[in-house]
Parts: sequence; C-alpha cells; structure tokens
Amino acid sequence: MQSGQVPLTLALNFRLTGSGWAAGDIRAGVESTPFTASYLSDALGNLVAAAADLQEGAAAAQFSFDEEPGEYRWLLEREGGSLIVQILAFDELWGHKPDQAGRLLFRAQVKPLDFCLAVKQVADQLLELHGLDGYFDRWVEAPFPVDSYTRLCKALWMERHPACGAKVRKRSRRQANMRDAE
Repeated sequence: MQSGQVPLTLALNFRLTGSGWAAGDIRAGVESTPFTASYLSDALGNLVAAAADLQEGAAAAQFSFDEEPGEYRWLLEREGGSLIVQILAFDELWGHKPDQAGRLLFRAQVKPLDFCLAVKQVADQLLELHGLDGYFDRWVEAPFPVDSYTRLCKALWMERHPACGAKVRKRSRRQANMRDAE
C-alpha cells in the first residue's frame, strides 16, 4: 500500500468445526486466506488477547494457531495509523522457526480499530451461538476467553467514548494510588 492510501476494511470468520477444532478465513480487499486451528493452542483466546493488547495501545502482537502438524503464525504490527496483519504458515508444529522461514499466506494493511472490531464480532458470535459452557464443551482444552474479551470490550468502549474513557482511566489511577497508600 502506498503512503496516503486508506487501509482496507477487514472481514474475519472463525467457527468451531468439531471437538477441539476451528476453521475460518480472513479477508481484506483482494487478499484472503483460510485457516484452521486445533485444541493444541487457545486459538480464540490468543486472537482476542492480541486484539485487546492492540486496542489498549500495544505496538505489536504475535500469536499462533497450532495445527497437527503445523502452525499459522499471526504477526500484527502498527505502522503509522495502520495495522499490518500477516499470517505465516509453518509445516512443523513447535518448530520455533524464525518468521523468515514461514510461507506468507496473508498480508494486508488495515485500520487497527477494524481489526479489533472484527475480532470482537467473532467472539460475540461464538458466545451467542455456544454460550460459555457450550464453547468449552466444543473447544475442550480452553474456556471462552472471558478476561481478554472483557478487556477488548472495555478498550473499544473507551475508543467510542473518549471523555468517559479519560474519566475511567483517571479514576483507575486514583484507585490504584489509594491501594498503594494502604
């Protein structure tokens, strides 16, 4: 993408396909790729935690969806007001290979907020469809990522309500100072 171009909007799908298995796809403009994940990693938890980190101001995030065998490594990095989203494929699970050894499946420059909203939408849909207990029954190895989901929701809410967000942050600092003084 050339300087000055508007980043593309992102579409993300993630569904539980069986006991401990998920599949989905990601699209931005003409770029797209399918992906899968197994119970060997907390795929949704990792995705939601990365989005929460980014929405809270992190410059970058990285996580993997583990396969049997293989790995989909997600690299998320801010560049100016945009977010570069890359997905690399590795044939070996837990091979600890450098990023350069992976096959580039997806690369797009998007708005960070679009990425975070797409992740929240995926989590919302899974929660609506399965509920907390149903999600755990289907994913098997990890519960629905309630803590990361709550962090993401809170950070997105503050984005839309900056005046209220500033008050909440100010109150949180004051409360933390009071606890430290005790």
